[in-house]
Amino acid sequence: PALGADRLAKYKELFGGGSVCREGAEGYPSRQELMDALEKARAAAVTWFSGMSEADLKKPIEGGLAKLAADHGKMMGAYAGHEAFHAGQASMARRAAGMPAMF
Repeated sequence: PALGADRLAKYKELFGGGSVCREGAEGYPSRQELMDALEKARAAAVTWFSGMSEADLKKPIEGGLAKLAADHGKMMGAYAGHEAFHAGQASMARRAAGMPAMF
């Protein structure tokens, strides 16, 4: 998987669709582990997109990701929007826990 999904697969059971939040931190990875994994996935995506030519960016997306973007160029916007979505989720979770907003 070009966008680093393989690096994040081990977290699917904990955080993927249909997962159930558990009380307390036990059984969850540390914040640092998650931040490191996300940074590595982001770096892989940047490297992947940076290596594409104009022709590559116009190639259609195939498979399950096609529902997010018609071509690789549009996938850049979808990827950025996806990351922003999760940043908003994290900010709302912090507020719900009585912590200050992230931004």
